[in-house]
Amino acid sequence: MATSITVTPSWLPFGLVALKYLDEDNKRRREIALNYFNKLGFAQRFFVTGNVESSQHLFQIAIPNRDKVLVELNKMGIYPGVHYVDNTHYRMYRHGFGTCPEAHRLSDELLTLPIHLGLTDEDVERVIDSLKISGGHSRCNTVLMA
Repeated sequence: MATSITVTPSWLPFGLVALKYLDEDNKRRREIALNYFNKLGFAQRFFVTGNVESSQHLFQIAIPNRDKVLVELNKMGIYPGVHYVDNTHYRMYRHGFGTCPEAHRLSDELLTLPIHLGLTDEDVERVIDSLKISGGHSRCNTVLMA
């Protein structure tokens, strides 16, 4: 199930260069997330708690008909992700199936909107418009901002 990733010394300079841009990159992700949140008008949002500022590497919404919305968005050239699967779907944890109904529900509903650094403001608007057209917007009421 798990894999090990080894970073060789030849890759270290790339990571060190990327660190110079980390604050700027995280700021852009937060701008995109705020744009999604404000323009889609969600009713509820959850944040990382404590004295931290999120990198906003994910923007997840809960939609009861996620799979249908996913297909519709794909037809429009929008490719969101699915990043959370309830652990009880895995054989080693199947014995716990049904013990966390909210986690199971979210496993079937969470959809991750594109939030990568290559998105322009126009791309973000297209994602927002496509989500509204697909019907996902009207059924979504929860946003997980991580």
